[in-house]
Amino acid sequence: MSDELNKQEETQEEGVTKMSLSDALDLAQGVEKDPEVIEEIEEETVVEAEADEEVKAEVEAEAEAEVEEEKEAIETSETPKETYDDLYDDEDKAYFAFKKSNKGSTRADYNESKVDYDKLDRKDLLRKSLREKYNLSDDDAEIDDYIETEHGIPMDADESEMSLTERVRLRKLTDGYVNDKKEQQQKWSDNTVNDTVAKNGEVEMLTLEDGSTIEKAKYEKIVENRNNYIKNNEEAVNRVTATSFKLKVDDNGSVREIEYSYPFDKSDKHRMLSNTNDVAGNFTEKYTTKEGYNHEGINIDQAWADRQIRDKMLQSMAQTIRAEAIEEVMSEKGNVSIGSQKRLNRQETNGMKIVSLSEAFNH
Repeated sequence: MSDELNKQEETQEEGVTKMSLSDALDLAQGVEKDPEVIEEIEEETVVEAEADEEVKAEVEAEAEAEVEEEKEAIETSETPKETYDDLYDDEDKAYFAFKKSNKGSTRADYNESKVDYDKLDRKDLLRKSLREKYNLSDDDAEIDDYIETEHGIPMDADESEMSLTERVRLRKLTDGYVNDKKEQQQKWSDNTVNDTVAKNGEVEMLTLEDGSTIEKAKYEKIVENRNNYIKNNEEAVNRVTATSFKLKVDDNGSVREIEYSYPFDKSDKHRMLSNTNDVAGNFTEKYTTKEGYNHEGINIDQAWADRQIRDKMLQSMAQTIRAEAIEEVMSEKGNVSIGSQKRLNRQETNGMKIVSLSEAFNH
């Protein structure tokens, strides 16, 4: 019995590494087993275990891949917060949409975007504007004292109880602030609308008064260009103070320049703006008749608009006026009557030199 056990142990050391419990009991009780059967059973057990490990690894790999796909889908989603929609009310959702369309905006900006400034009390607006402009932390009473002292507006009275002067003054002090706030609100609103349109792949259209349609972005660009033109045009008219031209005359054999100028008054500048702010409309109004365009009027006015022709006409007119003035002076001082005579008669000069008209033109 002991010899058989020793023999079995040597067999295990040579290659068989696993044995079932029943085989071990049989061996201990002297029951002989076929070595080939034992070896086959052990090999099947090892193969089955390895197969189970491979299946487990495949399942884990598939699970990890699914987790990664879900994670990537959440990270690349345009609206990752949709998963939590049920946690937010409509106000929160509106704020998130506003914040996404207006980069860098805050909750305070969102609240500001919903304020109706036309309904706010102008006195409150004046206090608020002063606090924002000068970074003031003073209470209402201190700010009211400053306003009353500096601007003469009774801050303890209702606007309806103020005088016309006080109401107008209050409006002037707050109009700029209100306009700035409305412009900022419009920018926020435009950003939100444009972001929604871009997200949906749509092109927003506008219908004009004549029934035609145009892309909103193009229309806004046209309006922007128009506003810039009017602004630049007004600034240019404000800079213009006068116009002038120079007349060349022969002064005793030497050429001398005489400059004549005309200063523009307020009515001139107002008419300038009216003509140039709407060039097409002004052209149509001035030159359109029942029979069609007034081509003669167009060309005459364009001659005055052409600097070269205008200078030529002014030179001619100025020389004519100058010659007539000389004749008039000579007639008054020398009792000279200039008619169709080619040369002047000898007259009493009273110290004045009498010259021919052609000579006068050369001086």
